[in-house]
This record gives sequence, structure tokens and C-alpha cells, in this order.
Amino acid sequence: MRRIDSTQVPNVKLTFSANLAETWFKEYLAPFQKEVAKGRNDDDVGIRIAILDSGFDEKHDDFQKARQQGLVPCGKGFPSYLRPFEDKHGHGTHTASVLLKTAPFAEIFIARVFDDQGKMLTENDYEAVVRVCLFDIIG
Repeated sequence: MRRIDSTQVPNVKLTFSANLAETWFKEYLAPFQKEVAKGRNDDDVGIRIAILDSGFDEKHDDFQKARQQGLVPCGKGFPSYLRPFEDKHGHGTHTASVLLKTAPFAEIFIARVFDDQGKMLTENDYEAVVRVCLFDIIG
């Protein structure tokens, strides 16, 4: 992301992109989601999404809220010593947080496939990742 120095844009008050995103979620996405929720029944089949990334930080507010609501039922590390609910890189947490805000009725399954530096490990069992995603999540 390119950063703009405030001296390059005279007389314009710059805000943090995080604040802009939150404003977008509240002003535009929330009303749309309310309309979708009106036609939704509790017994409707939900959407399941698998995130293969750097994990989901269990200390994040969105994670804690989603776990309480049952929207993040499980996680798995590939290889197994990677903790799925730990994310020192941050990318997976950001991805999951955005998905929880844009698809509030979806179940999010976390597959941690990247280490703390954002690297995919060579000993990763890719067949197991596919098997878990296809059969345990979708199936």
C-alpha cells in the first residue's frame, strides 16, 4: 500500500485506512446484511469457508466473538505443530476478521499453513490440507 505524506495533499485531513474500513462496514455493509438476515431462517444451510493462511489470533476481539457464536468451530495446523489460533504474522487474522464482517453467518475454518514469518514450510502435508478442506469442511 502506498503511503501519502500529508504535505503532498494540502488542506485535506487524512484518516487511517482502518477507520475508513470501519465506516464502510457500518454505513454500507451493515444495512445490506440486515436485509439478508430478514429472509434467513435458523435452519438454513450456512456457508463454510476455509482460510489457509497464517492462523487467527485468539486474542483478537473478532476471534473471541466468533468463537462464542460458534462461527469458528475448529482450526488445524499444517504441519501439526503450527497453532491455528496463533498468528504472529497477522495476515490470516486480518483475512478472517474481514470475512466475519462481510459474511456474518458463515462458518470459518482455520488451516494454518504459514509460519510466523509468513513462509510455507517444506514439510507441509499438502494432501492432508486438501483432505481436511474437502471432506471435513465441505463434506
